[in-house]
Amino acid sequence: MPTQKVNAWYGWVPDRPDYRDKLYAAIAAPPKKLPRKVDLRRRCSRVEDQGQLGSCTANALVGNLEFLQKKAGHRVTNLSRLFVYYNERAMEGTINDDAGAMIRDGVKSLVKLG
Repeated sequence: MPTQKVNAWYGWVPDRPDYRDKLYAAIAAPPKKLPRKVDLRRRCSRVEDQGQLGSCTANALVGNLEFLQKKAGHRVTNLSRLFVYYNERAMEGTINDDAGAMIRDGVKSLVKLG
């Protein structure tokens, strides 16, 4: 994907197909009646501005980890989005470019390197 197209999508690069991929299939039936509103703000960390950097996958993954820390009742650590973004690009061979990244590589980075 050309760099200018990547930046137009804030850095998301579609994952390459992987034979281990599984299609999502909901296991449980949805509730018959949904709540009128849901507010998750108390569990969310502060909003981060990635600016013009194509680091959206790292921002999404780290924001999710911080949310899960709060949900589990742990003290939230301000995790490094740039650490994840660097490692995503290292896996993809694009360290010297603001090339965006595949979310799969972001997950791999978190599993391998924390």
